[in-house]
Amino acid sequence: MNRSKIDFNQIPWDRLVHWEGRAHNIPALIQVIERGSTHEQRMALVTLANQIEQKGGLVISTPIVVAYLLERLTVDSNNQDLILRVLLKVAKAIGLQWEVFINTTEFDGLSFGEDIWSQHSKYLWPPYLSQVEDDALWASLDPVLFYDHAWFYTRELLIANKESIFGVRAKDGIEQCLIYDLETIINMVKDQQRNIVSIEDFSYEIDHLKFVPISNDFLYDIYDNLTEEVSKYLSFDPVKNIEFTKEYIRSSRVEFERGAAMVLVVLDTKNNEFVGSCGIHDINDETVELGLWLKESKQGKGLGTIIVQAMLNIVKENIKTRTIIYSVEEANEYSSRLPIKFGFQYVYDFIVEPSVLKNRLRRMQQFRLQL
Repeated sequence: MNRSKIDFNQIPWDRLVHWEGRAHNIPALIQVIERGSTHEQRMALVTLANQIEQKGGLVISTPIVVAYLLERLTVDSNNQDLILRVLLKVAKAIGLQWEVFINTTEFDGLSFGEDIWSQHSKYLWPPYLSQVEDDALWASLDPVLFYDHAWFYTRELLIANKESIFGVRAKDGIEQCLIYDLETIINMVKDQQRNIVSIEDFSYEIDHLKFVPISNDFLYDIYDNLTEEVSKYLSFDPVKNIEFTKEYIRSSRVEFERGAAMVLVVLDTKNNEFVGSCGIHDINDETVELGLWLKESKQGKGLGTIIVQAMLNIVKENIKTRTIIYSVEEANEYSSRLPIKFGFQYVYDFIVEPSVLKNRLRRMQQFRLQL
């Protein structure tokens, strides 16, 4: 359904639910977003965000609100940053549950449209009688209808509107990062055929370097060599906890087996010495992203060039995609020269805000190579 034809004022919000119960307050929030002061508008958007997504979960009113936010994104430049944040919050919830629904037939025949809120919709609660009745309705709520279907409808909306999202003109580096994160998630969760490379059989050699899938065989090589200096320009700070490293290896192998990433260990073929690690991340049929790190004793020896060449070869031989992305921190002068050597084109600067993984702001440059 064309979202521009939705009359949000005619939706029976009082019979739909969000995470705090009946969604009867949404019309008032919409009115504030459209007519309130700047502060009131932003507070209403924050309230809305918390009602349509909680702890990685979506609910049946989520896709309808997302349709509204996508409409606002085209006309509300003052709140563009916050609308992007709300959309990203929802998109991350989509990403968290994506692996659960891979290859499912649960959503066959479903399509976002007015059937969700029409008079005889299976998603509508009966008219309000009492809080006791509502508590009983909530306790007996069908998770497939109200949660799983919400996930599907929301995912489909984001995919259908991806070009308008990606085409938003960012006002600053932080907004550009929000758009980039949305692009990555949307490209990852859409239906596509991935080429699954065998994690047991994969190996690649170039020059005097060998590339093999990450495994617990290299647990202490990774743990010991991911120092503060090595991780200075990585997306995460070192965590001196061996269990964290074990989990990183486990999750990397799961992603490898699903065709979502290829995290590799780099060895010197002359003596089988651990050199570092590299990864082909966020694999999808639109984009992949490259990353690498070398242990301190192997830095400054030209190995980065060999590793990037190897990753390019691996992508071209094993992965069906259109664009290879290489992002680097501005201050990392050596790494910022690497993509240029291989014909990557600079596309934009962006800013990654501090997070639990990296406790500082990062000023980044992004380069892309079209295949």
